[in-house]
Amino acid sequence: MSALNKLQRTMLRGWAINMTLALRYSRTRWFGFDYTAAEGARLRAIAENVSPAALAVWFGGSITLYLLVFVSVLLAVATQIPSLPFVLLFCAIILIALVALPCAMAASAAITDLCFRIPPFKETEGGAELHAKIGWQFAFVAVTAAVAAIIINYIQAAFYSLVK
Repeated sequence: MSALNKLQRTMLRGWAINMTLALRYSRTRWFGFDYTAAEGARLRAIAENVSPAALAVWFGGSITLYLLVFVSVLLAVATQIPSLPFVLLFCAIILIALVALPCAMAASAAITDLCFRIPPFKETEGGAELHAKIGWQFAFVAVTAAVAAIIINYIQAAFYSLVK
């Protein structure tokens, strides 16, 4: 069994809260975000010690930190490099969004852990693999978004060349 460091455990708890909420309120299965019954049970077990108040703080903190980081970095990129082609700007937006999201979730989980003194979850076999799966999911979304941005750019260019 490979032990997770504190940051990885914090990120795993934040993602467990996120996915527990998503799976509780949505029966939709997203491609690349399927979990086995054992993984789903593990995510619920990690998130079970979180009170509704702590959940609200984590959720609000994640959204607030995400928007602060995303908007500030996006404004910096857009103002410092105004002549950036649309497809590169779109890819930068996706990349910034996907880096800011796990960072905001981890920071909010750490703040929630400190404020509510949530006990650390018991690490079991498969924790490192579950954390690696989460990393793969973020990479999958980033690559998919970048490919979609490139396709959209080419379609847009082809459309405008036909219109002219």
